[in-house]
Amino acid sequence: MSEDYQALSSTGMKYFHKKDYVLAADYFSRAAEGAKASQQDVDEAEIRNNLSVTHLMAGNAHEAYEAALGTDKVFSAHEDFKRQAMALGNIAQALEELKDYPQALSVYEEAIALLKGRNFNEIRSVLLRRKSAVQRKMGDTYQAVASLDTSIDEKPRQNLNDRFLKQFLDRIFLRKKA
Repeated sequence: MSEDYQALSSTGMKYFHKKDYVLAADYFSRAAEGAKASQQDVDEAEIRNNLSVTHLMAGNAHEAYEAALGTDKVFSAHEDFKRQAMALGNIAQALEELKDYPQALSVYEEAIALLKGRNFNEIRSVLLRRKSAVQRKMGDTYQAVASLDTSIDEKPRQNLNDRFLKQFLDRIFLRKKA
């Protein structure tokens, strides 16, 4: 009899929150195998994304990439655009950590485009900031600043730092308040 994959995933999450990424990864791996054996493709994809984030937090970019790879297609098949974009974001972040900046940029752009007009502005904002960081690492400063500016525009609740940065960017771009 196989272990309950949901319980394994829950335990993995507890270890993740305790920052014990080795144990969390072990539980998430076993949970993903259990979900696969139970033919629960969406649950498996979700758990594999949790595993991917766990590997990223532990500094294991290659394992993070392998864990997330293909999960976006599962969410796409179920028309779950939010989780599809988040899966793409996990893939892109792993690629970024692997220093494959052109591919990471492409995957971030795919995720950002997927959410356009779908009312997931907070997630789009995070993805745009990650895209900006990649552009900066690639030496494309102007595009990095433009992406950062757009990320602030997308963010539904701007904090004091966001508002200050937005005012600064408005001055750089010589924009006047309406």
